Amino acid sequence: MTVLVVAIPSTALVLPSVRTGGDASIHAMRDEVERVLAVSKARAKALVDANRHILYALRDALLDRDELIGEEILEVARSAGAPVTDA
Repeated sequence: MTVLVVAIPSTALVLPSVRTGGDASIHAMRDEVERVLAVSKARAKALVDANRHILYALRDALLDRDELIGEEILEVARSAGAPVTDA
């Protein structure tokens, strides 16, 4: 059997080849892809939620200054506190 390996950061996905497996393989592949996407979406949402303090700082700076360019964005983000990288 041929397998297809799809690498997504923090996730490994091994699926049967569509060419050799027929409808059952297609359904299994679709289910596994949907599962990986759901897990990835949940992780992305958790990271955004955990780093909301940075988003709020950027929002507030934009409301005050109307525009942030280059290093100004980094300064505001740094001043907001450390980013959460694993939520």
